[in-house]
Amino acid sequence: GTGPELAWYAANHNGASAKLTADVSLGGYGVQIKNLEGTFDGDGHYITDLNGPSLFYYPKANSVIRNLGVSGETTGAGGIVHHWGYGGNVKITIENCVSRVDVTGGGHMLAPGGIIGGADAGSDAYAPRIINCYNAGTVIGKDTDKTAGVVGVYDGVGNVYIKNCYKISNASNYVISSGYRGTNSNNYTLLGAAPNAGGSAVQADVLKTYADTLGDAYMDNPTSYNDGYPILTWEEPRALAVAKEEF
Repeated sequence: GTGPELAWYAANHNGASAKLTADVSLGGYGVQIKNLEGTFDGDGHYITDLNGPSLFYYPKANSVIRNLGVSGETTGAGGIVHHWGYGGNVKITIENCVSRVDVTGGGHMLAPGGIIGGADAGSDAYAPRIINCYNAGTVIGKDTDKTAGVVGVYDGVGNVYIKNCYKISNASNYVISSGYRGTNSNNYTLLGAAPNAGGSAVQADVLKTYADTLGDAYMDNPTSYNDGYPILTWEEPRALAVAKEEF
């Protein structure tokens, strides 16, 4: 895929699913995919050089975003997804994704998060799921108690499930999630990086050994790629390329 092709899809998808066939550079511009209804599969590719709003805006019920990396900068609320929910039945899944996006955002429902800037479920049956994701970008918000490394403020009567995630940025106030409700399982941050909400804080050299602890989606990474922290298995060719350059 190319930047223009991704921009065309964003403007014309009409609910259709998509799969990337290559890394896509946005060249320092912004593209936003609104109201995704199907599956957006990165297939182990990155969308790079984002500079604008968050890549996804209000995915619809049962949509899935997976196997995707995003890098760049955004003034939107989330490194990958701006927000979803507002009390509706919008169960969606973000899995096996990486954010290397530097995020800045406002307060409360626009509170920034490294993966998503807010999650709101109408009931537990429709709880959004963020699984096997990590954030290596910075996250800065006006209200530090509503800023988070993975999920910003979440609201509503339902829940948000965050599992097997970690963040290594020390810019956000909360490790994994801020807000009112959430089920957090097996999530990690660096010791001393931020108040420990929604995860366990460990030393950097310990977190670098946690691939097995994080689960089958991750692998050990003895290279300087991602500063030696665990990577998702689809990132292995990238780590090997870095190791080859360093050899």
